Amino acid sequence: MQHKLLKYFLDIESIILEIEAIKTKTDNNFNLFKSDIILQRAI
Repeated sequence: MQHKLLKYFLDIESIILEIEAIKTKTDNNFNLFKSDIILQRAI
């Protein structure tokens, strides 16, 4: 059971890092994010 829990937490960490990379790509500009459907779908 602990192995599954560790994998779950590592998956969450990976997703958070991906979201942070997307956030950096838009320079934290919500209007840029809002106008780019590809970024929205990635999230």
